[in-house]
Amino acid sequence: MVGWSSRPGLAVAVAVVVVLGSLGLVAGLSTTGGAGSAVAHSSLSAGVSRATAVPGAPSPSATGIAKALAVEDELRAMGVSPATVHLPNFAGAVTDTAQPIQPSYTQAPAPMGVADIGLENRSGALVPYELNTTSVAGTVNITNLQSLYVDGDGPDTYGIQLNSVVNGVTIFGNSSYEFWSQNYIGYTVSTQQLVFGDEVWNFSSPSGVFPSSSVYGFSPNGTFADFPALYQGYGPSITIGYPFTLTLYLNTSTIADRPALYFNYTVSNNTFRQSNSFDYLIFNSSAGTPTTAAPTPYYQADGYNYDPIGLINDMEIDILGNDNGDTTAFLAADATISLQYWNASAHEMKEVPSAYSAGQETGETAVGLLVYSSGGANPIGLVRSGPGLVGGLWNYSAQLGAVADTVTVHPVASYSFLFVNIGTTEDDSAAQWVPTSTTGTTTFFLPTGGTYFLDFLMSEFTPASRVVTATVSVTLPAVHLVANPSLGVYTPLFALTNGELAAISSSGAGTAANPYIVLNNQAGSLAPQFAQWDDYLFPVFPGLLFAGTTAWAQVTPPSFEINLPAWNFAAGYIAALGLPLTNDLQLQFYDASNVSLVRAGGISGWMSAFLFQFPESSVMLWNCTDMLVASNTFDDQGNALLLYGGTNNTVWGNSFLATPTAAANPASVDDSGPWVTGVNETESGDRVYNNLFEVEIPAITPTTDPFPCDQYGYCPPVAYTDSWNVSDQPAANYAIVNGWNLTGSIIGTSYQGGNYWSNYGTTLAPFGVLPYNNTGAIAVGGDYVPLVPFSLYSVTFKETGLKTPLMWNVTEDGVLLASSSTSIGVGSPNGTFSLSVGAPENYTVTAAPAQFTVNGAAVVVNVTFASFTFTPLGQLNLNVTPSDSSVWVDGKSVTLSNGAVSTQVPAGVTSIEATDVGYDSYFTNVTVNSSSTTIVAIALSAVSSPSPSTTGISNTAWAIIAVVAALAVIFLVGLVYFARRPRQGGGSAGTAPPQPWMETPPQPPPPPS
Repeated sequence: MVGWSSRPGLAVAVAVVVVLGSLGLVAGLSTTGGAGSAVAHSSLSAGVSRATAVPGAPSPSATGIAKALAVEDELRAMGVSPATVHLPNFAGAVTDTAQPIQPSYTQAPAPMGVADIGLENRSGALVPYELNTTSVAGTVNITNLQSLYVDGDGPDTYGIQLNSVVNGVTIFGNSSYEFWSQNYIGYTVSTQQLVFGDEVWNFSSPSGVFPSSSVYGFSPNGTFADFPALYQGYGPSITIGYPFTLTLYLNTSTIADRPALYFNYTVSNNTFRQSNSFDYLIFNSSAGTPTTAAPTPYYQADGYNYDPIGLINDMEIDILGNDNGDTTAFLAADATISLQYWNASAHEMKEVPSAYSAGQETGETAVGLLVYSSGGANPIGLVRSGPGLVGGLWNYSAQLGAVADTVTVHPVASYSFLFVNIGTTEDDSAAQWVPTSTTGTTTFFLPTGGTYFLDFLMSEFTPASRVVTATVSVTLPAVHLVANPSLGVYTPLFALTNGELAAISSSGAGTAANPYIVLNNQAGSLAPQFAQWDDYLFPVFPGLLFAGTTAWAQVTPPSFEINLPAWNFAAGYIAALGLPLTNDLQLQFYDASNVSLVRAGGISGWMSAFLFQFPESSVMLWNCTDMLVASNTFDDQGNALLLYGGTNNTVWGNSFLATPTAAANPASVDDSGPWVTGVNETESGDRVYNNLFEVEIPAITPTTDPFPCDQYGYCPPVAYTDSWNVSDQPAANYAIVNGWNLTGSIIGTSYQGGNYWSNYGTTLAPFGVLPYNNTGAIAVGGDYVPLVPFSLYSVTFKETGLKTPLMWNVTEDGVLLASSSTSIGVGSPNGTFSLSVGAPENYTVTAAPAQFTVNGAAVVVNVTFASFTFTPLGQLNLNVTPSDSSVWVDGKSVTLSNGAVSTQVPAGVTSIEATDVGYDSYFTNVTVNSSSTTIVAIALSAVSSPSPSTTGISNTAWAIIAVVAALAVIFLVGLVYFARRPRQGGGSAGTAPPQPWMETPPQPPPPPS
């Protein structure tokens, strides 16, 4: 793969292409298709009502969901967080691509914006067309956008995306390839940081494989790690506040006869303007150097056909959640949005001929936005606060414009919920949330000409409703909600001001001495309108949300349990993933202080596996200070408590209990099974003590900041420092936090200090090894006074015999302890414990008990080691003839196999002896090395036979001969004995000097080459 930035002269070439690409090179607008296609689409009604203008959305695709999970799993396997990608709408992909085109998003949460999906209203019917262009531009002019969604990358971070499928990409001579291109930004309102990026996904086949061989080169801002799904690029970060205008470009061209994509932008306000091309991608149109220019690829809106993965080829500019299929809620909106393409005939950028108010290909979504047409000769989209009613804009629906409705809801200081659906009666399945004002008086927008049902909801108040027809902007009659405590909690509890906090309280003055008391009862499931999840199962609503409150409050919340009705579109996704249709909504605190969450029983709730590596949990404290989480029970189904970005918070007296989710497929639950996590401490300055942890991962402190890691694509190292205990002190001692008296021990010990950890005293976290840090998951410090339900006594294993510091170990009742010091110290309760000792190399254990007993006092266990000399071994190979000879090596008999034997002997001098009947005996000493094989070939010599005697010998002579022979044998035996004894001096140590009467052994053959 060759990077174009490294080639000579390309700086000029790239600059030229950027300019041309911004203008576009060629484009065609085709509104003629096959007659069959036109007829097939003509039956789709496009009446005035936005509800009837949009056909029903396709059913959720289990195949698409499985593909999305597989993509995320592949990313994790590569060490890439799925939170850094922008997923396609896999779940909305159709399996029958021969069916007529119809939108996959028909209601929020959806990617709200302007999209050209290739359908146009002609005489009241939607007919298809095909639009091809080399340049697409999306412009968003923002006066004000305010988002709040704590489960995303950041509570006030949202995204803007320009997306389209580029067709006609030539790879190795084949010009039928299609790639989904995204040019996007992430924007954080509080920091005014705008960050650019792009992605390219292969939509050419259902598999979506994107091999590296298809890419010829890319800019220095790109990355392509051979991941078989996408290419990514990263742009600059700009600081800019409202108001500003952003234009994103997708451009195609050819470079050196190869097809290329460019990602450009312009961002400006009254005092600042910046334009740039931050990334490009060039494809391999041929195996070698192209001999002819590849066709220029083109972006496409196609109303005739689905693309190969089952999505619509559209052009779209969307305002939505930041990444990885998440969503966000907009509390305020004032913006315009425009989608243009390069018209080659007119030689200018023109607004798309037909528009729909939601993109179709991306997985990120939003709620709380209404997008409607400005009307006029050159219409654009207007973005305002209102219900996310998805439908046609210009030349798609007959509806144009919107009107502003203003309504005041009493009691004015309370946060009430407003849902809107089309029609004159309540339709929970189509109801869309409208953000309401903290003043009690809300202005929102409704599409002109429609009739709408308005539903006003507030816990412990009877719901109220209005039916309005949107003809002109009006102030509606005030809505007076009537208190009805018997209804209990049937909506979430929101407080975005101290006044709203007071309104949901049963008593108190909001002071340190007299805090607000939020103690509410829930009789059944929350209202079904709050059972909203997006396509990737990010929940739209939390159960409790305090944002920006500073008054003192004491909260004992209900469960916020909600049942998903069968008509809920998310129910299909949830069922396909094997998740339960019941859940508890989250408790979230953002930029809040002085709140005590106390005495809640069974805080629970599951999250989808799609939320893996997002900073989320059942209870979330984000940028909070002086908070108390005390005396609660967490029935932990994955992630119990998260603290991020704040300080000086106290977590005390809580029980964290692992509680498996009743899911048909537990793997679909985020952090289930062995990954269930208690406390995620992603901030410094907190105190966490006197809690009971009975979960697989009791506590963690991440070593990188997850917010910039997800938001900006880099992960700065951090070292969060918190206190995990108080000093060892009597249980009767107390501390006052937020007016609460924190005293006693959660497991009834006579002392207080740190926490009870269920894995303390195991092999990975032995008793007495301090601080307890969950085997390093608590990266800095840890618990120096862990709570245990029995007394611990000092046990010291003390060694003698090691001459230098060496690593040694003991195993006490299965718990392994190791050290290189002369002693190993742990704590132990009373009892008798087994003991085994591991010695260092070249040492052996000469004294150690097999068990020891602790009985109310400290114990010292002595261990003794002794060194030994290790003798290296060498390899000796013998080849002996005859093959049935008897052979001894160092006096030990060895067995021949086909006349050969291979054996290991201590390096040094080795004796060899061989005998056989009818052969002279053989004996020798050889030197064996440890670094090589010693080969000895032995050929025994046959004994020679004497000639027959012709002279007779007398008996006396025979007697004399026998005596002489016996004396000779005795003499020879003596000589052999003394010859084989090692000499005491002279020669090599342990080797006898050769004797003149000894037979010289045959030399071994040379080693094989």
